[in-house]
Amino acid sequence: IFLALLRHGKTADHGASEGAIDPHLQRVLRQSRVGAVGGVLIKNQTGLIRETSSFLAKQTKKYEKVTVTSKNPAKELATQIHQKIPIIYSTCDYFDTVAIRWKQQICENAKNLVFVNFFPEFNHNELVGWQNDNLKRDFTVLFLKDRDDHKRIKARMDIVKEIIESQKIEVIEIESRGKS
Repeated sequence: IFLALLRHGKTADHGASEGAIDPHLQRVLRQSRVGAVGGVLIKNQTGLIRETSSFLAKQTKKYEKVTVTSKNPAKELATQIHQKIPIIYSTCDYFDTVAIRWKQQICENAKNLVFVNFFPEFNHNELVGWQNDNLKRDFTVLFLKDRDDHKRIKARMDIVKEIIESQKIEVIEIESRGKS
């Protein structure tokens, strides 16, 4: 990623050398007749982008409609939460947006209620609600986890998982894959 600071005029280069600027950006700058370019090279992410693209291409096959349920994680999960009310717990750091998006998708596409909360906020209030026995048989809990979750959050998740499972409620842990 290259952050460019542009300045009009007929002055010399005021920052990164042309070798540090992406060739495509160089062409764009020349065509726009910019006189001077100052910039900061943040970090070349090309390798990471290629690696992520390759990883996603491989993963896509698992999730195709024609893939049998036993080899399709999305279909397996759909089977596990069918006729249940999913409660999705994740961290605020990595998966809050994913948890909300999953909730939206399940509500819209499966026409099913879903609830979401986040660690550590969950531990302040919602944990007490698990003492109510009235609806527990209808719930399935999904934990969205990442290897980079903070160690204290991981410990909280493990404790909460034990509490919920001790009440005979299914807990499904879904771990992120890939390096980024």
